[in-house]
Amino acid sequence: MLAATRGGVVMNRTNIVAEVGSALRASLAASLQDVDHGAGTAQPEVQLKMLRLAESPVLRGHPAAHAQGPGETLPALELEYLAWIDGAETEAEERLIGAVMEWLHTSPLQTVGKHGEGSAPVATWQVRLTPVALNRDELLRLWSVPAFAGRALLAFEARVSPRSA
Repeated sequence: MLAATRGGVVMNRTNIVAEVGSALRASLAASLQDVDHGAGTAQPEVQLKMLRLAESPVLRGHPAAHAQGPGETLPALELEYLAWIDGAETEAEERLIGAVMEWLHTSPLQTVGKHGEGSAPVATWQVRLTPVALNRDELLRLWSVPAFAGRALLAFEARVSPRSA
């Protein structure tokens, strides 16, 4: 497993995936604050689930991955996420999944930083978000899972590449 130690923090795939997932959830929650959730009793929530994790062959040679010297590389990753709405009536679900789509299109680039003991980030990544089309077979397979049956689902890719500090 590729890992680097920066500012006393070990940066490996697990840490990077956790940081990116947390940052995406926070960014998405902030962008959905003003969306009308409807008159339902429960507060609907956008759920994100990572479907796929792979090292990016395209970004593997990215100069920032080797910025700290030989033997200290940060992996470039391709993450695929699935978004859906929990606890909403059909109309509110459609409105919220539309707001998630808007977030993908208005915020296609995110910057994620991992902070060590000080306030300056010890590692920073650029995350490029791209909607992914689910084909008929993928949708049918997902809809066969009771939790997803009949729900509006949105897949997107997050390409994570290290940035020079």
